[in-house]
Amino acid sequence: METLEMSDKRLLGAAVATARKPRVILVGTVGCDSVQEQLRMLDWDVLSIPGGDELACGIMARKPSVAVIPTGLNRESGYLVAAKLRAGKRKIRVVLMAATRTPEAERFARFVGATLVATTDGMSKLVEAITLPAEVRGKDCA
Repeated sequence: METLEMSDKRLLGAAVATARKPRVILVGTVGCDSVQEQLRMLDWDVLSIPGGDELACGIMARKPSVAVIPTGLNRESGYLVAAKLRAGKRKIRVVLMAATRTPEAERFARFVGATLVATTDGMSKLVEAITLPAEVRGKDCA
């Protein structure tokens, strides 16, 4: 039987501790340092990843509770990535970040099963959309 070295035990302990926290993935440049710090203070595991090819697969592999995705990505629409995530076996809550809030953007976000937050809504609305279930969030979070 193989014994674990001390460094292995630390890694295992960190993995178990992280697994207990809800995880949020911030894609691209969404979520400034203050938002990340606020989420960590609320005991969230925060990961930032760049947008790119196979983004939906990259997000799913990290097993988040919530993914925050900009609506405008280089390769594919944030709405398309949201739809792919919602169609997966593991249901991931998706928050889409748009430059501005429009009725069309709100309808499309709801259609793909996501919550829409505009940068003009402020960072507190982003934190609210990430941390609170839909039935508790304020009416300004679509």
